[in-house]
Amino acid sequence: MGAHSFVLPSPTFAMTTHTIKYSTASRARPPQRIKLQVPGWGGDVSQKMVDGSDVQPWHCQPFVDGSTYGLELIYQHEQECHIVNDGPAVRIEWDFYKKPGGDVTGGEFLTFSPTKAPQQYLFSTRIDIVAPPDYVARIEPHPRFFTDTTGTCPVAIIANVETQWWAKWFFVVFKVPPPGQRHIFRKGEPFAQVIFVPQRVKYDVVPMTLDEETVRRITARLVVFFRYLDRFRGRFISRYRFGFVSVHW
Repeated sequence: MGAHSFVLPSPTFAMTTHTIKYSTASRARPPQRIKLQVPGWGGDVSQKMVDGSDVQPWHCQPFVDGSTYGLELIYQHEQECHIVNDGPAVRIEWDFYKKPGGDVTGGEFLTFSPTKAPQQYLFSTRIDIVAPPDYVARIEPHPRFFTDTTGTCPVAIIANVETQWWAKWFFVVFKVPPPGQRHIFRKGEPFAQVIFVPQRVKYDVVPMTLDEETVRRITARLVVFFRYLDRFRGRFISRYRFGFVSVHW
């Protein structure tokens, strides 16, 4: 291999702003940007990001970035709703008739067929969302699902909603809890997230060139090197920028 030189690129991120239009009914709350809840589903704030601490979700930058990327949907009703799997039957515990105002019917939560052993249920959000042109609204589980240890967090099923023609209220479909367990919807708690992705995407999967792969391997070694160097100095940095590093081989 001949002599080569390159400068490892410093990452740059362009901020893209999307205008998301919405309307609501039945006191539904507008979609809002997800914020990592610490303390809460984001982890224990007392466990600092230092050697010897118990690992917390907020210590992981990819998880933090992924968890705060989208918008969250918040349960708005006063009465809790419990989706209970008695195995195989699934029942809905919800005193909707106690809600003041008379703007709920009880049909906001429904199970799918087969009725004797449903595998999915839905919640009608009373929210209408319009994605940007050529984008879809992608429904996903809320990030708190991935750190939940109680088994009570609702599990939204992934779906791409083409909002340009779907002009009705959103309904979100969920996987039923395992037998003997329940999902709980509480006022003010998020139950799903929405991100906005291009409606059609084509992927060309190609192998790296030798130079590209070499840069990747050297970058990986530098990450490890600077990580340990920083720990030796008694600090921790979660992101590294290598724009100043010139490599020759």
